[in-house]
Amino acid sequence: KTVDNFVLCNVIGGGAYGTVYLCKMKSDDKIEPSTRERMRKDRKVACKMLTLRKINKTIRRYLLQEIEVMMSLRQERILNFLEAKKTSNNIYIFFEFCNGGDLRRLLELKGGKFDEKLAKEIIRQIAEGLVYLDQNKVMHRDLKLDNILIHFPDYKGEDSASDEYLKDFDIESDNIEVVIGDLGFAKALDAKDMTKSYCGTPLNMAPEIMNGKYYNTKVD
Repeated sequence: KTVDNFVLCNVIGGGAYGTVYLCKMKSDDKIEPSTRERMRKDRKVACKMLTLRKINKTIRRYLLQEIEVMMSLRQERILNFLEAKKTSNNIYIFFEFCNGGDLRRLLELKGGKFDEKLAKEIIRQIAEGLVYLDQNKVMHRDLKLDNILIHFPDYKGEDSASDEYLKDFDIESDNIEVVIGDLGFAKALDAKDMTKSYCGTPLNMAPEIMNGKYYNTKVD
């Protein structure tokens, strides 16, 4: 499937509302200037394709909010938004591809636990992303293992890193990049403002959200 200058190749993920594809560019010469400015060298592109008939008004509102928030952010610990397209049937959101999948996958392949050095590095990078979001007055509101993405810059494969690579990954000899993704419930909020919206994943919710109390960017 082709969308403007992007060719949607193999499926790398999905959910209730859409599918995530690994993409290729038809032509480097046709990359939009704003997209080129955001793209980092040697990083591939992924696309989240959402089917309009499956999306209600509430989901569309959150989707537009997600795109707006992602366009305002640019930091290596936050998933890098590239551009969005809309057709009569679908919405396509293009962003940088993270070849390691999510943190849940890495944790499971590591037998349910990390050694201390790897755990410290993952937490350090997540904290960098959270500090950046807080500085920009943005709440994520759905932080969980599935929404923390992993990229291995030393992995030489074309697609997602293999299970064997993740099992054998050693922080002593290889690099890891941790990225906060899926900003579907993210919201910009001024420092003095509070909100009371109930959203996120129940098992991962902050107590303030779960109990219907007012909260601000500190909720993450």
